[in-house]
Amino acid sequence: FILKKSTLRNNVATSNGAGVFLDNGSLTVINSTISGNTAGGSGGGIYVSNNSGSSVTIQNSTIVYNHASTGGGISRTNGTYNITNTIIANNSATSSPDCAGVIALANFNIIENTVGCSITSGSNNLNVDPQIDSNLTGVMLVHTLLTGSPAINAGSASGCPPTDQRGVTRPQGAACDIGAYELIPLYTVTFNANGGTGSMSNQTQNYNVATALTLNAFTRTGYTFTGWNTAANGSGTAYANGATYPFTADATLYAQWSINSYTVTFNANGGTGSMSNQT
Repeated sequence: FILKKSTLRNNVATSNGAGVFLDNGSLTVINSTISGNTAGGSGGGIYVSNNSGSSVTIQNSTIVYNHASTGGGISRTNGTYNITNTIIANNSATSSPDCAGVIALANFNIIENTVGCSITSGSNNLNVDPQIDSNLTGVMLVHTLLTGSPAINAGSASGCPPTDQRGVTRPQGAACDIGAYELIPLYTVTFNANGGTGSMSNQTQNYNVATALTLNAFTRTGYTFTGWNTAANGSGTAYANGATYPFTADATLYAQWSINSYTVTFNANGGTGSMSNQT
């Protein structure tokens, strides 16, 4: 069966598999959160049992804060696990806290503690704290990624769903985030007076979402404001005042100024001759 865009939480099993117990067939978990489940035996989150033909495929999911005697996150007796772009961390057990048994294939995952389990093949797996919010939040009850999480932009494009568990478009950055949650990053646009006076607050924008720039509030005596540029001397990328742009990184915009020209006109006032105007 397929578990998609779902949260399994706070289930209790006296023996094995509090979140999911798979005895036969196949299980596919996509964009889902398995959290806070407790098993008296093995596999607080997922347990794969007797049938060697059983298979579990996990893609862009988050399996955290589960508990069992063995294999707090995932466990197996038989069958296979194929895991991609998934967080398995912060689970607890007497032995093998995050995973117990053999994982046949694992790519681009964060498996914080691999004591008690082994990976047959795969690459780009991290054994680190994923830095997630321990609380389940939002309508979909997900664990959000904290700023600086190693899961951000660390996933593989292979098999990455077009949206996360909440329906947020993936990727929001350079690559898909690992886990069920895709972080919507905020970038800061800083305005620099570049010789002018006054003050302007920084502007924050979501990744690659076109947003109107704050209208200029700087002034400079003897000069006219002509727009913004990423370089103080105007050699960078130009941005128009109040126009709409997407940003994919923090940026500083420097005010651009054009010196005002004034005309001096000479009047003979009853005299004769001619004189050109002077600018």
